[in-house]
Amino acid sequence: NPKKARQFGDYLLVGAYTDETIHRKKGRNFPLQTLHERALNILACKFVDDILLAAPWRVTADLLTTMNIAVVVTGRNNIYADGLAEGQPDPCGLGDPFIEARDVGKLEVVQTTCSLTMDVIAERIVENAMTYTRRQKGKEIAELDYNNHKTFVAES
Repeated sequence: NPKKARQFGDYLLVGAYTDETIHRKKGRNFPLQTLHERALNILACKFVDDILLAAPWRVTADLLTTMNIAVVVTGRNNIYADGLAEGQPDPCGLGDPFIEARDVGKLEVVQTTCSLTMDVIAERIVENAMTYTRRQKGKEIAELDYNNHKTFVAES
């Protein structure tokens, strides 16, 4: 939640992963938008000051220092928010992205009330695909009918 994240400082830099990183994290058919489409959406948010394109998966000490980051914020709904327990398998196989930020006390986890995630959007797309296809087929038939039967109408 950018609004909540902004409350931790006076400048909000949002990291956007590469398409390949999201594909590795979420699986086939992800991301739903390209990196550039996601960047435009992120920058449209009034709470965001800048974006780090192709952000690395792991927030490293070097990144924290180089970008002068005071705090890293993630949502409670992030599977890595509390880190991985000893012996817990990594669900994405990419490692805990916040381990270094957590170790130096720079990780803040915010409660999120928004239930809209990439998974929910993808489910909606699948659920509505047939409705969309039927509607578009009907429009195509109507357009073909119009084009095949249109006649000249003289204006008076």
